[in-house]
Amino acid sequence: MPDTDAIDYLRLFGLDRFDASGNPGSDGRVDFYNDVVFDLTHGLLRYPADFPAPFAASREVYARNAWIAADDLAWNGTYLADNLTPEIYDGSTPISLYSAYAAFRFVVTLGTP
Repeated sequence: MPDTDAIDYLRLFGLDRFDASGNPGSDGRVDFYNDVVFDLTHGLLRYPADFPAPFAASREVYARNAWIAADDLAWNGTYLADNLTPEIYDGSTPISLYSAYAAFRFVVTLGTP
């Protein structure tokens, strides 16, 4: 799902950093073959180590994930900028409040194209 400047969330969240041949650059498909990020056996998604707070990052970090300059990333008024949730990374936030910070949902469908 793209934000207002049509950059796919897969790129912004660092989940599409390589093409199908493993070369740097987005190809519009999640990098499911990256077993450091995706544990398909257990159904886990681990964000890249250089992206420790994927739902509370800066414009610059999201732009870096998308391989663009920060000034080229539409920011003010976008869904992403308006729904950052640093609270989920704060140890003092009660788990019972996590659902209040659930602005994003990733849905994965596995199968052959």
